[in-house]
Amino acid sequence: MKIDELRGGMFAVTRAGNSLEKMILEKENVSGENDKTSLFLIRNVKESDINELLEIEQDCFCNSRLQKYQFKYLLRHGKCDFIICEENQKVAGYAISLYRKNSTEARIYSIAIHSRYRKKGYGVLILNEISQRAIQHGCRSIRLEMDISNEVARKFYEKIGFMKNGIIDHYYGNNLKALKLRKIL
Repeated sequence: MKIDELRGGMFAVTRAGNSLEKMILEKENVSGENDKTSLFLIRNVKESDINELLEIEQDCFCNSRLQKYQFKYLLRHGKCDFIICEENQKVAGYAISLYRKNSTEARIYSIAIHSRYRKKGYGVLILNEISQRAIQHGCRSIRLEMDISNEVARKFYEKIGFMKNGIIDHYYGNNLKALKLRKIL
């Protein structure tokens, strides 16, 4: 077990065993008197998480939502990292990164944080974990595609080091364009 101190009273506890889990403990002072402790956990997805993942898809995406059979396929057969972030045993968000043989670039296939868990740093935590895993796979960069009209997501990705790398016409349903972003690891 390894413990790392993070920013502002947060600690990461990494336990390596049959599966890698990262637990983040955060103590917040609520109304000056009581301490509230939350447990954040980053771990590999289990089949029992799929219903919560479908809820996140409904919450986050208007079109091009992943379906149950796609989640199951990726979980069982995908050449990917498929992780979730939990807060107190509730799935807050997930990320899927894909790898190709003989490629030094990982692709974030999907990433989503439920709206009730946004602005808590989960997106950064998940992307940091995905980036570390990509490095372990021998990747030197990571890329993703996103809805070109999603300014909030674009600003978030650029803030953490992703750079514009092109545009894809007719990528999403209804002929929506995608913005290609890339980050050097």
